[in-house]
Amino acid sequence: MERLGADLPADSTAGGVAGRLRWLLTTAGAFVRGSILPPVGSLALLFASMVVLDLANRIAADFGLGYLVIVAGYGVFMGTMIVARTHHLLAYGLCGFAALVITPLLGGVPVPLIVATPMIKTLAVVLAAVIMRSRLGRSTDLARPGVMWRFALVTMIGLPMLPGVTITLVRVWIGQQHIMALLPGIYLANALGCAITAPLVLSLHRGELHAALERGKRLGTVLTLALLCVGTLAVFELSRFQMLFMVLPLMLVVVLRLGLLGACLGCGLVAVIAICMTIAGEGPFSVMAVSPGFQNLRLQIFLAVLCIQSYPLAVVVQTRRSLEMGLIVRETRARFAEAKLRASEELHRALTENASDIVSRFSIDARRLYTSSSVTHILGFKPEELAGQGGLARIHPEDREAYLAVADQMRRGVERIGIVYRHARADGTWVWLESRLRMVRGATGQPAEYISNARDISLQKETEARLDDAMAELSVLATTDGLTGLPNRRRFDDTLRKEWRRAMRAGVPIGIIMADADHFKLFNDTYGHQGGDACLRAIASALVSCTRRPGDMAARYGGEEFAVILPGTTPAGAATIAERMRDAVLALDLPHAHGVHGIVTVSLGVATMVPERHSGIEALLGAADDALYEAKRSGRNRVVAHTGVIASTAPESAPAEPEAIGNVVSLRDPEFRNIA
Repeated sequence: MERLGADLPADSTAGGVAGRLRWLLTTAGAFVRGSILPPVGSLALLFASMVVLDLANRIAADFGLGYLVIVAGYGVFMGTMIVARTHHLLAYGLCGFAALVITPLLGGVPVPLIVATPMIKTLAVVLAAVIMRSRLGRSTDLARPGVMWRFALVTMIGLPMLPGVTITLVRVWIGQQHIMALLPGIYLANALGCAITAPLVLSLHRGELHAALERGKRLGTVLTLALLCVGTLAVFELSRFQMLFMVLPLMLVVVLRLGLLGACLGCGLVAVIAICMTIAGEGPFSVMAVSPGFQNLRLQIFLAVLCIQSYPLAVVVQTRRSLEMGLIVRETRARFAEAKLRASEELHRALTENASDIVSRFSIDARRLYTSSSVTHILGFKPEELAGQGGLARIHPEDREAYLAVADQMRRGVERIGIVYRHARADGTWVWLESRLRMVRGATGQPAEYISNARDISLQKETEARLDDAMAELSVLATTDGLTGLPNRRRFDDTLRKEWRRAMRAGVPIGIIMADADHFKLFNDTYGHQGGDACLRAIASALVSCTRRPGDMAARYGGEEFAVILPGTTPAGAATIAERMRDAVLALDLPHAHGVHGIVTVSLGVATMVPERHSGIEALLGAADDALYEAKRSGRNRVVAHTGVIASTAPESAPAEPEAIGNVVSLRDPEFRNIA
């Protein structure tokens, strides 16, 4: 029979409007999807089995039993309706109804029975299927608590009464026999059919027969059933001795061996042997001097007693096996869990003990609970020396504040924390550690502890320090003139922009001195480039010696030209410093055959202004440069200062860009004066 795989939940086929409506919707949906019909083989198997079993019963009745002993096809129909898929119920119901109609036609049954019997039996089967499916749901295990009793009450005691009474009344109506002579036999025939074949269908559906015939169990199953058959044949062969009680121990062996499947198969085999032997005139029922009807009734009562004694025992055996299997499964799971836990612990120990990092456990209040053995290699301490300590005393004084902040985060339950700090080694030296902490929650979800993974980054810190030094050195090299050691043009421009903004914010003046070595090309041509380099270095030292304030800066502007930034300097102060620089160069007394007075001299141009919103650095530089040009034009070895207003031609709406605003006015006018 087809396996149950897509049934609705247990209550969906139960009585009530909601359950019936849900079933109708499921059936309609299956019809639309084209899946309302089960496999043709399943329908043919149901139809053929019902027809063959009912014909066999009728043949047995015709050979002397008087009426049907077991309506086996009725039980097959009921079992199929219980295990069928929900959207296949209609197809199976019509197929079973057709088989119930065909069998009476083949057996020459009166017309009233042909009409009444299929309808009543189909109705009983549908009611039984609805009730049992509501209890079983997706399972077909009759050994579940309370299921067998409901199955017995519904399919063996209650619903068989409906066809039994109906068929009896129809037979009495057509004048066959008295009601009390017919009702017990017909009722028991239907009840025995449900009791033997319906549970067998459920067992076959669960695959119990396949399991019983697996390799290693097949021989035992066959021998057990063969023992039952041989023993039953021997009991019925010895007609002179009342040995029916011997069938019960044989059934006990079968049930203990095969469970509920053994009870179904055993009762079926005993029924077939008993019916055949009774028809053949053998056995304890054939030697009794009673009417065939009473003889058959005794046979039915024997089979009913056999079922009543076998099925409860089968349920007990099945339940015990389920419990044993559950215990085995639980024990197996426990062993696997224990082995998995042991393997996990071993792996954890191997990882933590052999890891290059320090793995630690901390409580929420920052107490150390566990430390891996790698701490000995990194810090020189043994793990037990650090257990239970907060460790603040071994933290570098400069890092303790950050360490305390991490401890506060741990108390507040922050999920992930990172910190870089210095920790003391056992020998008193310091090691840089990078620690990452992750919070672990307990079973209730509350913070339980922190797992820390700390690695030694001392080499990384040393590399970073060397890199910082190299970058600082590179920065100095990038902003220093290699010949004179003064700041180069780049650094001069950056410093001038910063001082310009500062002067604009403060509203103070800023001065610029532009200095140029007089006739330096002739000096190079006369004394060579090495002499020229030495001359520039000497001039640079003289200029620097005159910048005494921290904010003043002398730089090499380019070639033989120098520039000096004088923040917060008045025009008079800037001119004084420029004159001091000219005197310092004169004091060098460096020979220069083509120079003024036969020594090295410099010409200087001075410009000073208070930066404003629409003024620019270029205006100040241009004014100083023009003053320098005027100093050279008027005889060299002198200081020329711009004394007028340094104006800007930038539009009023131009944006305030201190480093890019302003224009230079011409310095070639009477506003210049020679202060040399």
